[in-house]
Amino acid sequence: MAKNDVASNVDFASSDSDWSTLVKPYGASWNFEENPVFVGTYLSTRTVELEDLNELGKMRATPVHAFVDANGEEFSIWSSYNIDMAIENVSPGTMMRIRFEGKVPVDGGKRTVKQFTIQSKK
Repeated sequence: MAKNDVASNVDFASSDSDWSTLVKPYGASWNFEENPVFVGTYLSTRTVELEDLNELGKMRATPVHAFVDANGEEFSIWSSYNIDMAIENVSPGTMMRIRFEGKVPVDGGKRTVKQFTIQSKK
C-alpha cells in the first residue's frame, strides 16, 4: 500500500470523543517557593528520565505527579521524598493539600532538602 493510500483512509475530521488520549503534555510545574500551599486532586504519576545532578552523564528515573486544581487547571509536582511517600498511600481522585515548610540543610550544609506537610481530604 502506498503512503498516500494510507493517508486517504484516515478520518482526520473525527471528533475528540472518537479518540483515547495515550499521552498528553505535563501541566505547569507548581512553584512552592512562590506559592507554598497547593490544593488539588491527584491524577497520576509518570516517570521521567533526567540527568542525575550528582553523577553527570548518568540518567535516573524521576517521578512527576499530576494534579488538577479547583479551577480545572493541571499542574505537575516533581519528586520529593515526602511527596513520593504520601502519593504511595493515595489513589487517583484523592483531594490533597501540600504545604511547603522550607528547606533543611543536609550533608553538613552542602545540600538542602525541601520539607512538606501533606494531607488528604477525609
